[in-house]
Amino acid sequence: MCGSALSMVVFAACGQVFTAVTRRVLLRKSMTTGQVAGVGLVVLGLVVRSAGKAWAALTVAPAPVAAAAGAAGAAVAPAELDLAAGAGLIMLSALGYSLLGCLYEWLSALRGAAMSHTAVGGWVCAVAV
Repeated sequence: MCGSALSMVVFAACGQVFTAVTRRVLLRKSMTTGQVAGVGLVVLGLVVRSAGKAWAALTVAPAPVAAAAGAAGAAVAPAELDLAAGAGLIMLSALGYSLLGCLYEWLSALRGAAMSHTAVGGWVCAVAV
């Protein structure tokens, strides 16, 4: 669905954005101006990087697909749909990873010294499964 290089870039970039947003929304953590600017830069990079491919996938279909659809540009190539589905699933996994990180941080703060990191990690793993 999605190549290994692309999957690493999507996971790393989306993971950073999702972690920043989930920490801010769920844990009420504040962000410095530099952190907000960094998240904004990552989002802008994702948009710029994917805008060209998304536009091309939606407007120009390869000749065999266009011929089968009956009109040029009327269909999206199956490979493009697979790529989009793969990237979407990777984004979903990055969101899940960020949510588990927030859960770990929340449990650590909630229980404090009364709960070891091993116990917190065990609870997070139980939720993840």
